[in-house]
Amino acid sequence: MKHKLGGGQYGEVYEGVWKKYSLTVAVKTLKEDTMEVEEFLKEASVMKEVKHPNLVQLLGVCTREPPFYIITEFMTYGNLLDFLRDCNRQEVNAVVLLYMATQISSAMEYLERKNFIHR
Repeated sequence: MKHKLGGGQYGEVYEGVWKKYSLTVAVKTLKEDTMEVEEFLKEASVMKEVKHPNLVQLLGVCTREPPFYIITEFMTYGNLLDFLRDCNRQEVNAVVLLYMATQISSAMEYLERKNFIHR
């Protein structure tokens, strides 16, 4: 793993490289004693079912021994909130924001059809 991208209540997210494919990935770790393993695996199972161009895709899960990992696509510009906070306001104009809103709406509609809630 290269460096820490962020973290939260249940674990941290690191930038990593999947050497077999020479692919940059995001690796989500589970902090011990913060979440039940079954809950972590359930999250991975839900992510496995989600296939939409505007949602981060699950690439793999490592559960052989702790710590457990969820491996997803690496988002070059980070999460949407950080991107919007850091962007050049001249480049991200109303047209771009409207396009982003339609992409978000498409993803949320997809999740709604599958009875999932984005958190």
